[in-house]
Amino acid sequence: MRALHVLLACLLPTLASAQWKEASDATWHPPQRQAPELTTITGVGDLALDPAFNPVRLGWERFDFNDANSFDDRGLRIVPVPCGLFCTHFLVFGRHKHGSTWDVVITEITSTGTLVTSFGVGGKLQVATPLEWVSDVAVDATSTHFYFSGWKKMGAAPDNDFAVMCIDASGVACAGFGTLGLVTKWFDLDTNKDDKATRILYRPAVGPDPARLLVGGIAKGGTPAAPSGRVGVVAIDPVNGATQASFGSAGKVVLQIGEVANLAYVELYDMALSASSMPGGERLYLAGAFQRPPLANNDIDGYVMAIDPQDGSLATSFQGG
Repeated sequence: MRALHVLLACLLPTLASAQWKEASDATWHPPQRQAPELTTITGVGDLALDPAFNPVRLGWERFDFNDANSFDDRGLRIVPVPCGLFCTHFLVFGRHKHGSTWDVVITEITSTGTLVTSFGVGGKLQVATPLEWVSDVAVDATSTHFYFSGWKKMGAAPDNDFAVMCIDASGVACAGFGTLGLVTKWFDLDTNKDDKATRILYRPAVGPDPARLLVGGIAKGGTPAAPSGRVGVVAIDPVNGATQASFGSAGKVVLQIGEVANLAYVELYDMALSASSMPGGERLYLAGAFQRPPLANNDIDGYVMAIDPQDGSLATSFQGG
């Protein structure tokens, strides 16, 4: 105990002096950050390929539908589907070039990238369509109906319409959906009738509001020589393909971006739904790019808009819509 007293007697003056010096120093010194230690992380955490997904290729796989028509295969979406207790498979959707149109293609794989051979033919499914372009796909709540969006040429160029084709898990056209599983929708603004769907979402029923497909894209007006575009969205019944009149004007909305009524260049790249338990709180967000006048400036900006997916009205609570 005596030794402890002696040690404290020696230390206390030193500590007091240090505290006084710190308190009397009027100059502020920023805290010194210690450089972090560099640690090598292996596995999925560092965005490395997961070797458990296809142990042969160590983290990646490819699927092709090469045939006499083309070797042009492009992926669109991947959707998880349940396959039992603690089991998940994945449906990989894409398109395959077939002359002037595109086939839709689907593969089903396991979590390790192996084809599920009970699906389609050896794990693959290919269905011809009359679409000039296949842009996106949506899956219903039961993962048994697949809706492919794009556009279809309807007459002399540039007359294209939004197109949606529905097939079931066996590749058969959805019974009762449009004509042989195909519906087309159009805006036909002015004399330039170039309407192209780029995104599609399946929205389940919300209260009394029925389930619907929300199909978005570009509705071009003006003339072929001087086109002007706006964003168009149409609501479609996922059972019969009919336009749902309660949405917008006769099932359609045409959206102006900012203060510019018609744009020489506008694109819709993506759409997303946000759910809400509050009446009228649900939102459909749309994102893309547009070019501001004067065109010589090449001033291209991104945009985000929000609308009510029930009636198509602008969500004014989101930056005024």
